[in-house]
Amino acid sequence: LSKSMIYGKHKYAIIVDGENGIDTPMNLLFSNQSLLSYVDPFKNSNYQTLYNLLIHERSVFYSNYGEFQKPGINYLLQNGYIEVSELGYLRIKDVHKVEVLKKLYNEGEISYYHCEPKERKVIETFVAAGWLKYDEYLLSPNERHFINFYLNNAEYSNGYQLRNKYSHGVTPNCEGDKNEHQTAYYYFLMIFVIILLKMDVDFQLARHYVKRCNQA
Repeated sequence: LSKSMIYGKHKYAIIVDGENGIDTPMNLLFSNQSLLSYVDPFKNSNYQTLYNLLIHERSVFYSNYGEFQKPGINYLLQNGYIEVSELGYLRIKDVHKVEVLKKLYNEGEISYYHCEPKERKVIETFVAAGWLKYDEYLLSPNERHFINFYLNNAEYSNGYQLRNKYSHGVTPNCEGDKNEHQTAYYYFLMIFVIILLKMDVDFQLARHYVKRCNQA
């Protein structure tokens, strides 16, 4: 699939493969395996993650954490993700940084131009640290995976392989399923609409970027 019209202008940011420092804050904040939401008096509140705990409660005291939990809390404190208030309770310190991490934890990627300026600065910082890299295609990596599942077997052995079935003008025999061609048609139509919408977004972003450059 083709490059974006704003190629070289940071269409998406994605997590760099392999050992990556971004995994530590993401897991501490958003994983239900970190155990950082399991603290008195909220042990039975079922918040699951530290992030959910901190956005819903205003009396999460640092002193209530056990010694086995404090290394994780201290890491987040030392790196500016959370802070201790004057009254001794924990709260999120850098909302923009935490929101970027949340999007990345949930999706593994983030659309640079759909973020507000302060979040873009965070993304740029993470790229400079080697945690993220830019991706310049029309479709995001997840979107490419989705379409590849329908079109070919390059990534998925259990995909629909529609491109292979209908390539070179060959129409497959569908005697066993009279609706197979109709179903394939709907899938092709869905893919066409997705790509058309993504192209429209790309045109708008390109127009906005050119306008901004002319005003600079």
